[in-house]
Amino acid sequence: MQNKSFTMDDNVLLQKIQTGDRNAFDILAGRYYVPLSVFAVKLTGSRDVAEDIVQDAFIHIWEKRKILITVSHMRNYLYLITRNYSVDYLRSSSRTRPLNDSYKELKSEDISAEYIRTEASRLLYEAIDQLPPRTAEVIRLTLEGIKQEQIAEEMGITVATVKLLKSRGIAKLKEILGSSYVWIMLLLYNNYLS
Repeated sequence: MQNKSFTMDDNVLLQKIQTGDRNAFDILAGRYYVPLSVFAVKLTGSRDVAEDIVQDAFIHIWEKRKILITVSHMRNYLYLITRNYSVDYLRSSSRTRPLNDSYKELKSEDISAEYIRTEASRLLYEAIDQLPPRTAEVIRLTLEGIKQEQIAEEMGITVATVKLLKSRGIAKLKEILGSSYVWIMLLLYNNYLS
């Protein structure tokens, strides 16, 4: 049986957040934290910076909750805030390199394609949340591009165990996502899980 709170529409959540409903805010954050973090990592190149940016985006939502009445698509708004905060970080950082290629591509791409990727990412991470904890962690780290040897070291397990957990995780994700699995992987991570 699916948790009713996770099937709640974003617009309903927004209405509840506007009245100060902390539970609705937590549901929204739980729904979009991971996909937005993945997106911010692509823009900034840093997992730690991306997590800070997404936390700032949610703080912004909470602090501005009473004036969010004009927001008609919360997912799009969160995505836009995350992108803007990422760009601000890249501009203000002391890096001498130009803006990340992902940002340049984003400006020229059809924005709806990014929303499709964001939704695909959300679906994937909801499926990953259904995996056993260690298996889910191996899959998450793999999707972040971390090598099996590093995953093994970080988790305190052998490389063989990482391979086994990864294999089991992929099989379970295919089962959970059904025919959507192939499309999600092609859209998001076409070379990480091969």
